[in-house]
Amino acid sequence: MATFTPTSNLTYGVTYTATIATAVKDAAGNALAANYTWSFTAGPPGSIIPSVIKTLPVSNAANVAVNSAINVIFSQVMDASTINTSTFTVSDGNTNIEGMVSCSGMTATFTPSGSLAYAAPYTVTITTGVRSSSGSAMAEDYTWGFTAVSAQEEMIPDWTNVLYSPFQLVSPTEVTNPVQKGSDVTEYPADMVADTFLFYENNTWYMFNEILGSGHNGDLAVSLSFDGLHWTYQQFVLDEPHHLSYPQVFKFGGEYYMLPETSAVNEIKLYKSTDFPYTWTPVSVLISGKAFVDSSIFRYNGKWWIFTGNATISDCYLYYSDNLTSGWIEHPMSPIVTGDPNKTRPAGRAFVYDNNRVIRTAQNGEFVRVFEVDTLTTTQYAEHEIPESPILNKSGSGWNATGMHQFDPWWTGNHWLCSVDGRSGSYNTWSAGIYLSSQPSSPNGIINSPAANVTIDKGDSVLFSGTGSDLGGNLPLGYRWKFGPGSGIPDSLLEDPGLTQFNIAGTFTVSFTVTDALGIYDPTPGIRTISVLGASTPIPMTNWSLWYVDSQESVGENAPAVNAFDENPGTYWHTKWFQGSDPLPHEIQINLGAVYNVSGFRYLPRTDDEDNGRIKHWEFYVSMDGTNWESAVATGIFVNDALEKEVFFPQKAGQYVRLRALSEINNNPWTSMAEITVLQSQ
Repeated sequence: MATFTPTSNLTYGVTYTATIATAVKDAAGNALAANYTWSFTAGPPGSIIPSVIKTLPVSNAANVAVNSAINVIFSQVMDASTINTSTFTVSDGNTNIEGMVSCSGMTATFTPSGSLAYAAPYTVTITTGVRSSSGSAMAEDYTWGFTAVSAQEEMIPDWTNVLYSPFQLVSPTEVTNPVQKGSDVTEYPADMVADTFLFYENNTWYMFNEILGSGHNGDLAVSLSFDGLHWTYQQFVLDEPHHLSYPQVFKFGGEYYMLPETSAVNEIKLYKSTDFPYTWTPVSVLISGKAFVDSSIFRYNGKWWIFTGNATISDCYLYYSDNLTSGWIEHPMSPIVTGDPNKTRPAGRAFVYDNNRVIRTAQNGEFVRVFEVDTLTTTQYAEHEIPESPILNKSGSGWNATGMHQFDPWWTGNHWLCSVDGRSGSYNTWSAGIYLSSQPSSPNGIINSPAANVTIDKGDSVLFSGTGSDLGGNLPLGYRWKFGPGSGIPDSLLEDPGLTQFNIAGTFTVSFTVTDALGIYDPTPGIRTISVLGASTPIPMTNWSLWYVDSQESVGENAPAVNAFDENPGTYWHTKWFQGSDPLPHEIQINLGAVYNVSGFRYLPRTDDEDNGRIKHWEFYVSMDGTNWESAVATGIFVNDALEKEVFFPQKAGQYVRLRALSEINNNPWTSMAEITVLQSQ
């Protein structure tokens, strides 16, 4: 070996040519046939050549999801300006496919413009044109390949190539949990909406839930959303003579499947949809002979796997099969966990992310723990609890005061959107919520002005300004202010929109979202509520009549619903309490006698120094016919005092109004009201 050592440092950025001349001879005296020449460019002092240390998909991976992004992790922080569609390419063998390239820190991502082709091979190349942040190039091109999944083997969801975990959970800023509750159910009075599972396809979110009410076994229902945050209850989708819960939904080979809990018949029974998402029929009994609870199915290394619990919550079992509908075998190490009820009962979808990281969840009714699988073969199993565990826990107050026991994440391409459930009180008082988990490089937006929610008069202006930041330095940032549906104010793309005038009365939610140069946006935008007081006047009660009330007390005291609009604050409506109480939610519906532009209402609690029945959570509706109510025009939480409350919203024409009381300030089952005043826009 021969070495040339310069007497001084090479100059950064200069290209040098090295030559070995023919005068060089070997030990036998033979000279080189020709001069040997090559070139190189000097890096900065102390620079280290970057290299690729990890790829997703991994080299020679098969069955790669057709909606996958291609990720590369380098050995050091890279210069994002050098990583583009010329230096990071994905080829189908004929041409480079179109896509967007992004880079943050040590990670670069190629996001195809469309889906990959089923069963097609692809070659990925990282050229020496990429540079580290210190200016060093790779020693040579880095190339690897993978094959996309066939249509027959496609599994949805498939997060094998998602780098980021969903365990740094935060509440959304744009909605208030819970997003689905028993009062949303239309088939019967329900106490519980729980065991939530998500599915996403064709720009529509689906949330499958267990529904339970007094005298019922437990049914399965679906709600829909177009943003994953605001949900509308639809209907029951599966009703059997026995108990049903835990409706895990997935898609395989173009077919929609559901694996609900059917422990009441000692089976794990698979269903298939004939009219997604509304109709499901049984297709196969996978395993039988025990009261299996909360079975969680997933794909890993070409096989199907199921974690499942038992009725006594004493064991967690593991089964596997080469086929979805048959041939299930109990693992030789099953039960994989025994004797600890805090670790045995599944708490949501088992899943794989970051190539081979398998996740199992467990719950005890109060919190959700997470375990990562270390070894999973047909003969061996091992796992450990992750440092973030438990990721969900009872809060001590509100909708999840006494428990949380379900976690189902879904990767959106920008962040994780996770459905959860929470218990507010006794055993069956469950409702569904949404949490978010951002990727590490997500930008952040903060509203500087106004510093808090504000109330103004119609025609007044509010000064809006914000600050965007991005830890990854992916600049420039983009901004979008939304001033709320019905405000009549167009979106602003400025960081600081300045003074903005509100000319429509109502309550508006203003949001400030920041997006970085990679297209990654802040999933928890800054939020302010602007209440605009208009020239609203009370609608005369002369022609009002009671349209419907669900409960009123007439024996223990004289408290009929008509007392709520008799223009006498000394009387009140109270729901039944003598010799038994009717359960919440309670509601009163009023025929106003004519069509008005309804823009708000006032609620006066009873004025006799008693707080029984004082409304806490509420919804308000307006309808033209008293039958088709559509969505609530306003929802909220009343302050716990005896003062009259006033609510404004964008006007809606209607002849009928409906106030639903969802909860009471002391968690009692009653509702009371001295007076309701309905307001109209002039």
